[in-house]
Amino acid sequence: MLNFKKILTITCALSLVFTMLFTAMPTGITVTAAGANWDGSVAESFASGSGTAESPYIITTASELARAVQQGAASNGVYYKLANDIVINSDLKNNPTNWFGASNYEAWKFCGTFDGNGHTISGLYYSGNEPYAGLFPIINQNARIKNLGIENSVINGGECAGVIAGYLYMETAIGWVANGYSPNYPSLAQCYIAENVTVNADYAGGFAGRAVGAGSVYITLYNCFIGAKINGAKDAGADVGTGWPGWGDYHSYPENVITTTPFNTDLFGYKGDHVYTTAEDANMPDWFTKLTEAQAKGAAAEMNMSGLNFTTIWQTNEGEYPSLRIFNGVTIDIWDGTVDQSLAGDGTAASPCLVTSAAELAGVATLGKTATTGKYYRLTADVDLSAKSWYFGNFTNNSDDNVFNGNFDGAGHKIYGLNIVNPNFSWGLCTGLFPVIGNNAHIKSIGIIGANIDVTNQWHNDSRAGFIFGGATLTNSWNAEDNTWYNSDIVSVEYCYVDSTSKMAAGYSGGIGGVVTSGNEGQGFIRISNCGIAAEFDDDDYACGGIGDIWNAEALYDRLYTVSDFSGKNAHRRLAYAYSCAHLSEDELNAGAVYLDPEKMTGEAAAQNMAGFDFDNVWQTTGGEMPTLRVFNRTSLEQPITAVQISTDGAGTQNGTKFVVKNTFPGTTLNEMTSSDIVVNVKGKTKTVKETGIIIMRSGADVYDLDEVRNDPITGYRIKGYVRGAVDTEKLNILESGITFGVTVKGTKNYAARTYTVFTDGTSATGDICTSAPAGSGSADGYTVNDGAYALGDANFDGEFNVLDLVRIKKYSVGAAGYKAGLIDEIVDVTADGAFNAADVAEVKKYLIGGKTFSDGDTSIVSDYSLVWSDEFDYAALNTEKWGFNDDMGGYADMCTATGSDVQSISKSKNGESFLRLRNYYNGAQYVAPKSVNTKETMNFTYGYVEMRAKLPTGQGVWPSFWLKSADTTSAGYNTEVDVVEIFGDTAVNSNLHKWFDGKSYSYNGNKNHYNLSDGEWHTYGMKWNFNEITMYIDGQQIMSYNLNTNFGPDNGGMNGFREPMYLIINNHLFTPSYVASDDGAWAASHVVSENYGGSVYDIDYVRLYQNADCSITIK
Repeated sequence: MLNFKKILTITCALSLVFTMLFTAMPTGITVTAAGANWDGSVAESFASGSGTAESPYIITTASELARAVQQGAASNGVYYKLANDIVINSDLKNNPTNWFGASNYEAWKFCGTFDGNGHTISGLYYSGNEPYAGLFPIINQNARIKNLGIENSVINGGECAGVIAGYLYMETAIGWVANGYSPNYPSLAQCYIAENVTVNADYAGGFAGRAVGAGSVYITLYNCFIGAKINGAKDAGADVGTGWPGWGDYHSYPENVITTTPFNTDLFGYKGDHVYTTAEDANMPDWFTKLTEAQAKGAAAEMNMSGLNFTTIWQTNEGEYPSLRIFNGVTIDIWDGTVDQSLAGDGTAASPCLVTSAAELAGVATLGKTATTGKYYRLTADVDLSAKSWYFGNFTNNSDDNVFNGNFDGAGHKIYGLNIVNPNFSWGLCTGLFPVIGNNAHIKSIGIIGANIDVTNQWHNDSRAGFIFGGATLTNSWNAEDNTWYNSDIVSVEYCYVDSTSKMAAGYSGGIGGVVTSGNEGQGFIRISNCGIAAEFDDDDYACGGIGDIWNAEALYDRLYTVSDFSGKNAHRRLAYAYSCAHLSEDELNAGAVYLDPEKMTGEAAAQNMAGFDFDNVWQTTGGEMPTLRVFNRTSLEQPITAVQISTDGAGTQNGTKFVVKNTFPGTTLNEMTSSDIVVNVKGKTKTVKETGIIIMRSGADVYDLDEVRNDPITGYRIKGYVRGAVDTEKLNILESGITFGVTVKGTKNYAARTYTVFTDGTSATGDICTSAPAGSGSADGYTVNDGAYALGDANFDGEFNVLDLVRIKKYSVGAAGYKAGLIDEIVDVTADGAFNAADVAEVKKYLIGGKTFSDGDTSIVSDYSLVWSDEFDYAALNTEKWGFNDDMGGYADMCTATGSDVQSISKSKNGESFLRLRNYYNGAQYVAPKSVNTKETMNFTYGYVEMRAKLPTGQGVWPSFWLKSADTTSAGYNTEVDVVEIFGDTAVNSNLHKWFDGKSYSYNGNKNHYNLSDGEWHTYGMKWNFNEITMYIDGQQIMSYNLNTNFGPDNGGMNGFREPMYLIINNHLFTPSYVASDDGAWAASHVVSENYGGSVYDIDYVRLYQNADCSITIK
């Protein structure tokens, strides 16, 4: 809520510091399959998301999966993602639930992107006579399926069946691509179909049963395993079962594929690479590799499948076929040749453009000099570039193409398989991760793993390549006399390394760059610092650990080591703390290079022999290996906690406990931490830290989910040590490449603690619970939790003693889930007899009867009332003990109602204040609105003052409301409705009374003031109700009053229906074309949504109910 009064006192005495990268992270994140057997239902909404690439629809259940499959044409351009494994049927032998078959192409064609996200679908079952059957019965050329596993499934189709699709139709002709690949082809990427999957049909396929099109048909299979038993009565294939005579040619492009069943080589065209099969096929193309099972399983697979990437994509399994690493929680984005230049972020140092995928990295490499000048970029994930050949540039023609001229921070991420092979390499061209860089380029914190660069050909002597950049023609200047080499505006490459599995062959080969040149003497300078090059070069004379060719320019190698040398061609370089285990020339030694035997550059010996290298903060030794940069240690987080007892002093200071947390982020500096995000690697996925801190609990408390910690003695206290974007540099405390912060708990109980981290993607991780004996004195006092300041009887810890505490104490007395009275005996033992029992409950009742308590409502309205029920919406999600969902208003033909997080959620303001947000929108096919949020099953009441603080939407098409309805059919024989506030597609407030008698509606339109909401601000909306009168208020101002002793409508029953229990309802509805076209909605024709209606948002801060002795409330 907003304006919440908190008992918890958190004060900052000496704060904390976090630098940019974690070194160890206890993830605490587990994912399990959702459900057991599908009940045949189709979900009304997805778990969350909006269907965009940035916010895909999230699928968590089989019913939500069914919704995605049934989207049909509405799926075009829409993105879907699995959040967990899905079990459709756990038992395929005993009455499994039948999946979908189809015949209507337009109604069923799936044309979106489906990302399995490393999860599996199992128990898929179909048996029927529909012509097309599969996970998606029908797909078209826009379908992209990736990162999905299919297990333990049976599809018994009619005419055509496939594991992924029964029928694939390409509506538009797409031309042939020379290299056999196009992002416009329907595709199956990084997927597996297990050996316990069976397909039976006339035409059966692993991908699709039948593939036809308006022109030729092309499909791509990339990094896939197909082990299914595919049985076609007429034809079958690991890819497709059949085409369709006369409907164009069929072309399949498998690459990096393992199959145990034959491809359908009777169809027209195949072109592929690295395809391995154990199937017998007399027509097998020569680019297939036939293996025995023994050759294709276990460790032998890696030897016999040399074309597969066993570093980042595949892995061997003892006695089994290779599997895809993504299904073991190891995810890495693999480049498919596409280029994406639309990046999140504004390109400033404070908000850099975020490079989240290989396609976006390709976008940065090709944006050009003008677009990248002065911009900042940050890599947020490891990527794999091995599948396609990378880019070239020209350092001689002043071209804008493929020139990088900005600031690129790899943030400790690794780039695998940089692949550059071009037999047509010609003079003037150069290549590297960044083909060409400019005067303003600054590159740091990139790791190159397993790169392969080979540009040797007829221009061998003039080919130039580097792992970080290819070439640079620089016009910057420096002054050797005043030591400007370290100025921040000097072109630089820092904190980068290239591993020993990387290889390069070029005329001029550089571990960092291929060539640096300038137009004039005294111009063209670059600084290479804190880099390590372990790559293998060919035997060319111009192979160098730094830059292959320095032509009319100069370079500084500062704290650089290499297994090559430092010479290159035209060796205009200055050396400072430059080490090599290769043979060095006299010229290099005279320039300052240092030769070391290999054993002196490895393990602990490196720290003793490589003077100038900062092994405390930047570098670290690794047993038997060359030194590594600490910036790449993004695998886990070390958060040790110590507890220290605090004794009572002579002045009677309260006892307590102090917890001290230390977080280590080596290899970073204070400036880096304050200007950059903290990034971590959790199970192979890169995440950005949103918040991290510690949870304090009373010993014996249940361990609650992070979002359920409410800063009280029952659920614990959540102390935010670091919050992204809110670092106070004056209060940072760096110790041993890390930080410490302390939390002092003032209280007399025993306490435990655990660390936590929240990431920007919404996931979180927690550490182990610490209950160890106190050790040491700790340091860095930072925060204080006051756990000893709760008033006697304040059982809900809100600082007030009222009927709400009685409700809570009753729950403690019956041992309701989550209510451990023993934890808070000093609060609930109001009789002070040493035990919480029935006597305490009776004492609370006795105290409250007839007594008055304070409230923070409008005293002119509720001066004689007490707060008896409220929701401040300060939980992580809607509190289902207070609210439920119902269709009190219902949907229409063009609108569905839903309960997912896309339509209702608890949100927070910039100040961290929480509120309920109800949203409706148009998804391109239909309108979506939240179901009625109501108390029908949780609470009803008779008389009192109810108040809501909210920000209501206004304008054409909107229909928000706050209203009440009869809890049951009244003794008067009719149902009632009271509208506290309602907006009809404009800005005017409506407050009305209705009664529904013999199927007819009778109304009193009471708001005569026509209060106008044109400011878009927060307001309070209240209703005071007693035996004689109902009065409405906005911001304390009366806008309507009705005398309940005056009847409207039929005489029988009078107004007694308005004197019986009612429940609360909140709606964010809308006037759709379908509704206003109906008889019921004709009255609202002028309020219908506009053609470009995008949606509306309704925010509710709180709902509160006040009553006195004349009122009643029922809490279920």
